[in-house]
Amino acid sequence: MYGKIRLIIIGFLGILLFISFGYFDWLHGLFWIVLIPFYFKGFRKSQNAKHSLNSKNRTNHPAWKKSLWGQLCFVVLGFSFVIGGLFISLIGATNVFVPTDLDFICISPDQMNEINSRLIPLIAHDRAGFGSALFSVGLLVLMISLWGFHQGEKWIWNTLLIGGIPAFSAGILTHFVIGYTTFIHLLPAYFALVLFLLGLFLSRGFLYEEGRK
Repeated sequence: MYGKIRLIIIGFLGILLFISFGYFDWLHGLFWIVLIPFYFKGFRKSQNAKHSLNSKNRTNHPAWKKSLWGQLCFVVLGFSFVIGGLFISLIGATNVFVPTDLDFICISPDQMNEINSRLIPLIAHDRAGFGSALFSVGLLVLMISLWGFHQGEKWIWNTLLIGGIPAFSAGILTHFVIGYTTFIHLLPAYFALVLFLLGLFLSRGFLYEEGRK
């Protein structure tokens, strides 16, 4: 019960990071107001769900052994998202930019302020918001990976696949569209993508057909 309440604080109160530079986006606030009733409704409906799944197979078959590595990939992925989200939120609420950002835009923060004093607050709110969202997603991936892996539970695999496709597509391809392709900047995203693909490949047999044999 208290753990779920803490997740509410972590997920939804990340919006407060938006105002660290004095800019609050009313549209983000509106989305927050729209989403939170659905969250509380789901929270109330599921708070008494205490059923634990039992394994359908007590043998250490090859699909299970293979899935352990896949599960590990997703655990590391979720943990990486959590750490990355914290770091990005901290950057967004303090310095806003990393060195590769300034190299790409070829302008200093002081010069930005001279052009328009609202530019940095706008960028800061977007980065801090992304960090808090990544942190929440990381917790979700981590919890699914730690407690959701049971043989034949194909919805786990489908959830990770369907959720990951738009996330990685937007996160990586957008950089190529705008030309911001500095390798060191994208290295964490590449690392996460490799974990994601390996996790899907190694765990599919256990979560789908092979895990039932």
